[in-house]
Amino acid sequence: MFDPLTIGEKPAELHRLVRLRFRIMRRLDEVERSACLVEMAAADLIEAAQESADTAEQTLGL
Repeated sequence: MFDPLTIGEKPAELHRLVRLRFRIMRRLDEVERSACLVEMAAADLIEAAQESADTAEQTLGL
C-alpha cells in the first residue's frame, strides 16, 4: 500500500524539495522587504516634490 521511505532517491528528493521551498520563501521575503523600501522611497520623493512645488509657488508669488 505505502512505499517505505528507504535511504535513497525518495528522501533525497524530499530533502531537495524542502530546501527549494525554504529558498523560495527567503527570496519572497527579500522581495517583500525591497518592495517596502521602494514604496517608502516613492512616498519620500512625492513629499519632496510637493514641498518643492509649494516653495516655488511662494517664491514666485503664485
